[in-house]
Amino acid sequence: MLSKKHKIGLFFAIFGTALMSIESPLIKLSNLYWADASFLMGICLMVSTNALLIFKGKEFFIKSYKIGYKGVLLAGLCAGLSNSSFIPAVIYGGVANTVLILSTAPIVSAIIMWLFFKKATSKAIFVSTFFIFLGLYIILKDDLTSGTLIGTFLAFA
Repeated sequence: MLSKKHKIGLFFAIFGTALMSIESPLIKLSNLYWADASFLMGICLMVSTNALLIFKGKEFFIKSYKIGYKGVLLAGLCAGLSNSSFIPAVIYGGVANTVLILSTAPIVSAIIMWLFFKKATSKAIFVSTFFIFLGLYIILKDDLTSGTLIGTFLAFA
């Protein structure tokens, strides 16, 4: 039986996945310039992150920036670079290519954790990522030829 914390976490994971599922097609359908879309996503990310920190309390908000300001700045930079490559990847490389490439993220994260922190990753991560990748390939195999090389490169960035 799942604890209350696990149920809440599972709810937010499913909710977040549902929201992210419509993100790529909406980006592709919009007529926004990629930099404008990236800027708007960055603003939303900044506002929502700070809102969550404030929700935890004023002291928590201030402490987060005092203690970990370098981490906050690095995380913001990484998120900005990620959005700045994700959006043009969807526009130029197609939704199918981008989503399929992004499904490799858990494996790449596990490799980075092993290289830099010597932290072993459970086999379940590798097995589940393999099946996610396989499932996405089966679903999207007809659409994989659409897109450009630059879009594919940006999806890896």
